[in-house]
Amino acid sequence: MATRQKANTYIALCVVYKNVAIPIYWNQLDKNGGHSSQEDRQNLILQASEIFNLSGKVLLADREFVGDEWLKFLKDAQIDFIIRLSKTCYKKRITQSIGVSHSSLEKKALKRKTAIGKVFRLNGNEYTFVAIKNAKKDIAEPVLFLISSLTNYKEITNTYRIRWRIETCFRQLKTKGFNIEVRWYPKAGHIFA
Repeated sequence: MATRQKANTYIALCVVYKNVAIPIYWNQLDKNGGHSSQEDRQNLILQASEIFNLSGKVLLADREFVGDEWLKFLKDAQIDFIIRLSKTCYKKRITQSIGVSHSSLEKKALKRKTAIGKVFRLNGNEYTFVAIKNAKKDIAEPVLFLISSLTNYKEITNTYRIRWRIETCFRQLKTKGFNIEVRWYPKAGHIFA
């Protein structure tokens, strides 16, 4: 009898130790592909914080890990973060806040070797927006945009570079190694057994 395999979706929390990303906690989501919701992310952090002390750590995340409620949740939980943004994410709010516009920051970033940014308010909280020239000289994405609870532009960009280690780990868990997304597990949580 043939068993049909389905794609599994996981959300994972990793630590980077000596330039190696190590998954320490994950949840299998009730989705067939796609991204996690803000609720999925919050549940992961709440569950993981019952086991691990997350204070003093910085959460690094990619573009799909945004949302007003998610950022507020992290701020309220006193978890520092650096999250990559798409070019248009929060663009209007950043431009409307006091100081240089989003477009001006983007143009200035293209001419600099160091990061540039500004603090802006979102739903009563302050965040740091950072723009930095993409070191990969990617024509499709010449400038990288980040949002953070931290305030030092250099610290934000240097810390975010660690995120590549996490991507390398996920690539090994997915398409270049364990192929975890297409393995068949008959029930949620079976992977933990």
